[in-house]
Amino acid sequence: MTRPWITLPSDKRKIYYNICIIKYFLDVISPKNDMLAKLRWLFVDFPEIDLNALGFPKGWEMEPLWR
Repeated sequence: MTRPWITLPSDKRKIYYNICIIKYFLDVISPKNDMLAKLRWLFVDFPEIDLNALGFPKGWEMEPLWR
């Protein structure tokens, strides 16, 4: 891969992995996209979202893909 990707172990069957794929392609199409900001607001607006159940590892925001 020529672009940043995730380094933390992730379950490919969980939604987090699919969101990472979307982010990867979005970065190719629109490098200055605001997907991270929108995800953060989504999680703030809906605190009942269980990130662990969705497969988000601890420290996911620090992954090279999300920086």
